[in-house]
Amino acid sequence: DLGRPGYDPFGAEGANINMTIGNDAIDPISGSVPHRSYLCAVRKIGPKTPILD
Repeated sequence: DLGRPGYDPFGAEGANINMTIGNDAIDPISGSVPHRSYLCAVRKIGPKTPILD
């Protein structure tokens, strides 16, 4: 036990990488997710850009 606080892996503050990949990318046979490659949208945010939750 490291004495560190836990977190909910399915919550907004969690660290579950599977939550970042959409259901359309999951393999229908095995249910696995493509951790080696996944397209994402990257955009620059500035001081007036709202951050979406």
